Amino acid sequence: MTKKKTIVRKDGDIYLFPTIEEVQAAFPGASRFSDAHEAEMQAVRDRFTKITFCKDAADRAKAEKYVRILYRSMGWKEPDVFVWRDGPCTGTLAFIVARESNNVSEALAAIKDLPTKAEDALKLYAGKFASKEKVAQDGDRLICRGQFEGPYVAFFSYLLEECGLEAYGWFEYLIRIAEATSWWWMMEGMAIMCDRPTHMEFSPNGRRLSNRTGPAIGYRDGYKMYFIDGEAVPARVVTDPQSITVEEVNKARNAEIRRIMTEQMGYDKYLDQAGATIVDQDTMSVVNSKALLPNVVVKELKLGRIARVLMVDKHGMKFVMAADGTDDNQIYTMFVPPECKTVTEAMTRISGLTDENHYAMQS
Repeated sequence: MTKKKTIVRKDGDIYLFPTIEEVQAAFPGASRFSDAHEAEMQAVRDRFTKITFCKDAADRAKAEKYVRILYRSMGWKEPDVFVWRDGPCTGTLAFIVARESNNVSEALAAIKDLPTKAEDALKLYAGKFASKEKVAQDGDRLICRGQFEGPYVAFFSYLLEECGLEAYGWFEYLIRIAEATSWWWMMEGMAIMCDRPTHMEFSPNGRRLSNRTGPAIGYRDGYKMYFIDGEAVPARVVTDPQSITVEEVNKARNAEIRRIMTEQMGYDKYLDQAGATIVDQDTMSVVNSKALLPNVVVKELKLGRIARVLMVDKHGMKFVMAADGTDDNQIYTMFVPPECKTVTEAMTRISGLTDENHYAMQS
């Protein structure tokens, strides 16, 4: 394709990513991508999906090559040494120890004595470093996600490689590193690298980490992470769902986590523990959401009717339970102000819109 204007540029020492206007300028006169563009996007998406979900051992030679190039492109001295760990848990511990060292030699000596298994690394971290919040925060800012940058770098890969858009600096090298390895940390004089996972489980659509009976992702150092429908959850939500309490569900950070935890513990148990009683209930006709909301990205809804219930628990807290109308028929719990007396009023308070703005309402 014809080479377009540069939209990833360097301004002094700050790398700036394209604005919406700049991306649009790369495709003048087009309100949408062409069929050819969309076909290319599909190929790029498939490529980076494979990269993100890869469980092969890291290509260490390739990763180190492009980390060196990346350092040079940013004006850093190339790493004197690469430290490889078998997962992000032991990698994080190595990073924290290295950050507290005065030089590379001292860091290597300290890292040499660290545990190589996640279980032991977590115990050491909790006992020695848990109170050092600033170090942990610095580690979070400096971590590079390697293969898990896939969704992010796929967009720029398409613009750079398929559309011929030029770029300055380091972005191309992040793509190459993503192709080669997993998590890693940039440090002066060294880089700490992590091998890829050995195990990943996904939702039926193959796009989200999900496993309701065990870890969704596992690493060579024994580190395991638990996800359901793409949401990270505590291990106990998967391994011991009967121990989940209503209080824990209600304190969950968002509606998606509350839904998952309620499903795991069981709706009957949740309602029984909550001492919930019905305040109001109705049904709603669901129509084609895309026809009504053409400019909003929404789930594809089934045509038909869904039930919605306004309830109050033993503490006087009110909440709505309603299906989302998708093929998965997922049920969400949404807390509402105590003054709400009907489902319609509660849903309006949640969304700021009346039912008529979205659907045809029938009680």
